[in-house]
Amino acid sequence: MNGANVIGDHFFVKKEVFFRYIVKNYIIWNQPYWFKIKDGKIHSLRLSYISQPWYKYRVYSENYARSEVGKFVASNGVIRTIVELSKFYKIHFAGFRYIHRLPTNLVVHRSEIGYEQYHRQVYNLIKKVFKNYGVSPESNIYYEALLNFYGKKSNVKLEIEDKLIKEAPLLFGKDVNIFYNMLLSNNLPRIYKLLLETAFKGGFEIVVNKEYEKKINLILKFLNLSVPVSTKGGY
Repeated sequence: MNGANVIGDHFFVKKEVFFRYIVKNYIIWNQPYWFKIKDGKIHSLRLSYISQPWYKYRVYSENYARSEVGKFVASNGVIRTIVELSKFYKIHFAGFRYIHRLPTNLVVHRSEIGYEQYHRQVYNLIKKVFKNYGVSPESNIYYEALLNFYGKKSNVKLEIEDKLIKEAPLLFGKDVNIFYNMLLSNNLPRIYKLLLETAFKGGFEIVVNKEYEKKINLILKFLNLSVPVSTKGGY
């Protein structure tokens, strides 16, 4: 619901499916295992359900998911799913609960209206995620930066030096707990800190050398910032 996995996490899959879908989405990026985005389209697995549950999960006050780091890790994957699927679906009230009934057309285009609608949808859904997880947006700069980025406009065009990107470590969904500790200790890599500080002011654009386009997009994906990136140099 609202970006969370609408299908249970426990599954059996074939080896080929595991390496094609599960590794990238579920293990590396901390997102639902059952879909994959490729060539501007969503590809989903053909699933079958069993009638009887084969595990039980006890919810109690000391669950990892109820700790601050647990909420941060879980909500991070949910928000990444929202950021990506909102490029395909216009969602108004029901979140992504009925996603399997919706057409999979890419709805975000490089038009001002489409971009604003996309930002508005992501902003509203992120607020719902924070409410569902009992997260206070003011509790850390990352939460605030996300809401400001999708909720405010700015005319900032950030040109990033090669050195900042080159020296930056790549973090993936599986590394969110590492990022959380960096955030708490005020020890973020310079590029991550710069991007969050810029996002705090509102939406922005980025200019980088062609050589670093792929890496900056991976960093932005980790931070859940859907930033337009233009390049200079290269061929």
